[in-house]
Amino acid sequence: MKTKSGKLTVRPIQPVLDIKHLVAIDASCYKAPWTAADFSAFLDQHTCNGYVVEKGNKVLGYLLYEAAKHSVYLHSMSVFPAARRQGAGRSLINCAVENLLKKARKVLHTDVRETNLSCQLFMRAMKFRAVSVIPEYYEDTHEDSFRMEFRLDTK
Repeated sequence: MKTKSGKLTVRPIQPVLDIKHLVAIDASCYKAPWTAADFSAFLDQHTCNGYVVEKGNKVLGYLLYEAAKHSVYLHSMSVFPAARRQGAGRSLINCAVENLLKKARKVLHTDVRETNLSCQLFMRAMKFRAVSVIPEYYEDTHEDSFRMEFRLDTK
């Protein structure tokens, strides 16, 4: 299933084609990026999948999720820094809401680093709410996490 938003296209991740793009995006965004093996191991789990957003034939970003019976957990979402503020992240979140929550799942949730203010503000603009703080959630920095969630019934 493809979802188009303007000139952007969101489609399910195709691991064989997309892992190299996910690795490149992660390397441009994080100090400790995932490897191809990390992405493969995640996507090999039967409850885990994701989407990529493209402009033309260029992958600009991705979203990884794990689906449970009544909720969806967003594990990671990244967009190349040069492609930010052009609708790629918004397209990914909208696709997740439309395609995952309508399948009897009412909650979409994620964790955001306390120091990642731009992500916190983006998620808030996408109608996510901070619902709790998880102390020292991130092993690499011992930062706290803001648990943020989007509830379908309060859309």
